[in-house]
Amino acid sequence: MGDSSITRRELGRLLREAREAIGLTLDSASRLLDWGSSTLQRYEKGQNQKIRDRDLDAMIEIYRIDPEQGEALRGLAKEAAEKEGVVRRYWEAYERIRQVALDEIGNTGTVAQ
Repeated sequence: MGDSSITRRELGRLLREAREAIGLTLDSASRLLDWGSSTLQRYEKGQNQKIRDRDLDAMIEIYRIDPEQGEALRGLAKEAAEKEGVVRRYWEAYERIRQVALDEIGNTGTVAQ
């Protein structure tokens, strides 16, 4: 099972570095993106579960990221989203199995062996 948080943090680091490379502060970039600074900070720290395509595209445009690097960033965002989906499906399956076991305990008072 992959860890989407590592990929999200890497994406955020690269976005922060791109912002800083053109001399934008967090506050000024937030205003250009029409977001609160806490939203941008969460993206840069990899704390959002998923970055929307339009948000990433806006950052790529405003930060003047070249097309090749922009595609690499989109690939990281896609990878993070895919990993997040795997993790979510794992926990959903776990919860279904757990619920079946709890239902059985409730019906019989014991767990079948």
